[in-house]
Amino acid sequence: MSADTSELDQLAADLHNVPAHMVPKVRAVVARGALNITSQMKRDTQGSTYFAKIGPTINYDLTVGEFAGDASIEASIGPDPNQGGAAQLAGAYYGWSRGGGTLPDPSITLAEEEPRFVQNLVELAGFIFDD
Repeated sequence: MSADTSELDQLAADLHNVPAHMVPKVRAVVARGALNITSQMKRDTQGSTYFAKIGPTINYDLTVGEFAGDASIEASIGPDPNQGGAAQLAGAYYGWSRGGGTLPDPSITLAEEEPRFVQNLVELAGFIFDD
């Protein structure tokens, strides 16, 4: 008995090609989310008398990697240690024995960005699979 598997073969080929096809588009979504989080963290520092100088040092780095054929795209967000201010960041968010802890926890900013990030990925997935 034989069966026509051409559609399954085409689907398998399409799924195999999706990661390479998606990486630049997903990278853009991750970069946009990281930029949104970075911008909010910078705004949070602007009103602080003590921690305003940390704001300009906050940035993000994107890392695109691959392991066993699976792509990974990550954003690291925080102060640039080469520009100073990084040592004060922990105190700005979490406080020291003498004070601090006046900036909103960055996990709040991350949680606020999450729905937009997920929606952008969902829209991207629909676009890619509709092509």
